[in-house]
Amino acid sequence: MITARNISYGYARLTVYTESSFSILKGDTVALVGPNGAGKSTLFKLLMGEEKPSAGKLQILGKVGYVPQEIKHDVVLQSDHQDKISK
Repeated sequence: MITARNISYGYARLTVYTESSFSILKGDTVALVGPNGAGKSTLFKLLMGEEKPSAGKLQILGKVGYVPQEIKHDVVLQSDHQDKISK
């Protein structure tokens, strides 16, 4: 279960969330959609603990599944994989 109560968050000159609240219950399937810059990735950073709300309370009971928008490649692992393929 995820519960957000009056969470606020922003960057230096941009407020992303102001006193926002929502609940997601166990078993719910949720899609997060919106235009670029709407705060979708920021919300996931908050849910994953990469960022902290500046105000309010975010409670997560269980695990949050997340696939990042961009997958970062590990150069060492990638070169090792290429070496095995070329042998």
